[in-house]
Amino acid sequence: MIIKCAVARYLDYVFCTNSNEVLFYLYLYYRLLQAGNLKLNDFSHEENIGIMDTTLCCLITWLEGHSLAQTVFTNLYLHSPSSIQDKPLGTFCVAMLKLVDVIEECVTKYEIMYSLMYYR
Repeated sequence: MIIKCAVARYLDYVFCTNSNEVLFYLYLYYRLLQAGNLKLNDFSHEENIGIMDTTLCCLITWLEGHSLAQTVFTNLYLHSPSSIQDKPLGTFCVAMLKLVDVIEECVTKYEIMYSLMYYR
């Protein structure tokens, strides 16, 4: 049931209903990066755990049926994981993006459809 909600929200994202939100986070990412206000290296263990925990909570929220743009992609580090110089956080961000891709692949491959009839 959880995957069905995530599928619906991913398709919602794919069809660009939330593209303005994603563009806003990309804009914010690059503005913070240019201003030097976005930390890219030398994270403490507590900072790494905090970012990873928050991102996993956002993933769960997305799987429960909320928008991908309003949950997972609120983590600015996911917009450009290659620019992160901290290896654990960079690896985690790449893994999160690949997980979203795997879910999208399952939706496409198995032609999973979302319907409100599942919840009645």
